Amino acid sequence: MDEPQDETNKVSTADKSSKAGRVLIVIGAVVAFFPILIAILNTAPGHNWMSEGDPQSGGTAIWLMIFTLPIGGLIGLIGLVKLIQASASQQSAYSGYQSQGGAQKPAKSNLLISVISIFIGAFYGLSGAGWILFWVAMSFNLPNGFDWSALLKLLAGVALIVFGIRKARGK
Repeated sequence: MDEPQDETNKVSTADKSSKAGRVLIVIGAVVAFFPILIAILNTAPGHNWMSEGDPQSGGTAIWLMIFTLPIGGLIGLIGLVKLIQASASQQSAYSGYQSQGGAQKPAKSNLLISVISIFIGAFYGLSGAGWILFWVAMSFNLPNGFDWSALLKLLAGVALIVFGIRKARGK
């Protein structure tokens, strides 16, 4: 039969999960921007590391970021969700909240739903913000009116991100 965990065990589990989240965020950033390091290391001294036309530069390696940015972003997002879950778990342990088995560990399905909703929310939010900024920058050339779909994308993105964070915290 499961015995309730003591406070120190709950906190140490939350600390481990928090550390794992931080490590995943760093790994995600390294994976996302690794082609920049490849380009710099493959460039001969005195040449531009961003140039694609120079045969002695590694500028073409930057095109690998088409693949590494989404993969690294997803890894970092998983780490962020784990960090949020650990924070929520740690807060519940410190506040004295206890259920029968101690602080509940969020289900794997909550992690998946959180990651997917934050990922899609970031896509919609950033694309909506980009369209709004484009509209503002080009407003002198565009006919009167406002692109309401961009505002709706921005709001939907923010709502999905908030939903994902709340789901990660177990609320």
